[in-house]
Parts: sequence; structure tokens; C-alpha cells
Amino acid sequence: MSLPTTTVAASPANPENPVAAPHPPRLGRVFRGQLLRVAGTRRRGLGIALGLVLLQIVVMAGWGIVFGLRVSGTVDGTEPAVGVPRVTDLGLGFPIDPGLAAVWFAGIAALVWAVFWPTRVWRHETPRQRDYHWSLPVERRLHDGLRLLAGGTWLALLCAILVTAAVVAAAVSGHTGLLSQLTPWFWLDLLVAPMLVYGLLSILYLRTENPAGWQWGGGWGVAIVLSILATVFPTSIGAPVRAVTVGPYGLVTTLVGPLWKEVGSVQATGPGLAAGWLLWGSLIAAGLWIAASTRSKQL
Repeated sequence: MSLPTTTVAASPANPENPVAAPHPPRLGRVFRGQLLRVAGTRRRGLGIALGLVLLQIVVMAGWGIVFGLRVSGTVDGTEPAVGVPRVTDLGLGFPIDPGLAAVWFAGIAALVWAVFWPTRVWRHETPRQRDYHWSLPVERRLHDGLRLLAGGTWLALLCAILVTAAVVAAAVSGHTGLLSQLTPWFWLDLLVAPMLVYGLLSILYLRTENPAGWQWGGGWGVAIVLSILATVFPTSIGAPVRAVTVGPYGLVTTLVGPLWKEVGSVQATGPGLAAGWLLWGSLIAAGLWIAASTRSKQL
């Protein structure tokens, strides 16, 4: 596809032939191209996965049914009974109805989706496979940023679909009684938390040739090492690890705090959560910028 050109004045050396000089494409056009590239042509698997999650949300909101089988029996030798598990069988120890459970499940599903989403956004686009960016009329880091933004746009849309489906199904079935107790922080976290997960994992996909290996193998390795060190050195290692993970501004607290606190005890999270968003969002943005700026040129 040829670049758009603009005609400039004829040069003194060749006054008869004006020079056609290419000019960079508009960023909006590049962004739309990235949106289409992230969506891809093979969408059947994505559609099936989304359909199954939406079906579980609707069934949970309407009837409190969790997909799967529940086997129950007694110790007196009677035959075990096989049934369908429901929200009321979970024994959570706090008030919960099908509508609230469906919204909670939608939030968890959005987080899980965000974990796997960078794989689709950057499929077949490891750093060495993106060397063609050096030859494009859009600055390399800006090109990576537009791909990140395109992936985040699709992820935000998917999260909105999941949460909207839960709320609508709960409203239709008359199970919205506990939803009014949730604070605005809870609803905003349903969008912010998946974005933070997506941005954090995208650092690996921007910079490393084997992001999946670092994501799963490296993640588990770090978790194991930190847990051992926190056990052996509970004061010098354990306290900082707990502060970074489950402290007031810890990563885990920032990502899933509202999902657990407000569903379980209907406690309003507040400015502390916003501070956690700002802290981790800034660190993730810096990591993305460094990752996009340090990959080498190999043409």
C-alpha cells in the first residue's frame, strides 16, 4: 500500500518535474489499523469463549446456578445425590444473592481475560518480529503505544460487555437488591484493574522474545522464592513483600480489594484505592516506556 503523497515545488535542478514527497499518515488512521490488527480474522475462538462466559453470567444472575455438578450424600450408606451447584451452596459466610454473585464473577472473568489478552494483542509480534517498525513513517515507540492502546480499547469493551450483561440479567430477574450497596469505587475498579493487569504483562511482550515463558515460569519462580525468603526471614523480607502485595497500596489490594471487601462486608474503599491505582499505573507506564525504548534495532 503506497503512502499518501504531496506535491512540492519544482527544484531548480529539474524545473520540469515536481517532487512527490510522502508525508506521515495521521495517527487516527494508524490507530484504526491497529484496532483491526488486534481484532484479527480468526475470531471464532474468542467468540466462543466470550459466549460461554456470558452464558455463565446470565445463568448465575437469573438462577444462581454455577456450571458444574455437585455430589452430595450422607454417611448412613444412602446413595449420593447429584445436583447443580448454586450460589447459596458456596457457604461464603456473608450475604450474597445471584445478582451480586454475577457481577462479582464478571469482575473475576475480566481479570482472567486481561491475563491472557496480551497474547492476542502481540501474537506473532515479538521484538525481533517488529523490526519493520524502524522502516515505517511512525515513530517506533509511538507505534508500540498505539498497539497497546488498541488492545486496551478492545479489553475495555469486553469488560463493559461482561459487567453490563451481569447487571441487565440481574435486573431482569429481580436480583439487584445488594447491588445498590456497592460504591462507585467498586464499579470503577471493574475497569481499572483489568487495565493494570494488561499493562503490567504487556511489558514482557514489548521487551522479551519469550513473554509467555517469563509470564508463567518467571512469575511462579518469583512467587516461590519470595515465599521461601519471607518464611526464613519474616522481618527483613516478609514485611516488605506483604507491603508490596497485600499492604494498603499493594498490588493485590489494588487489583482485587473492592471485589473482596465490598462483596464480603460492603466496605467502601476510597482515596487509598485511587492512590494505589496512581502508584501502580505510574510504575506500569514507566515500565512500558522503558521496554519500548530499549529493544535493539536488528534489520
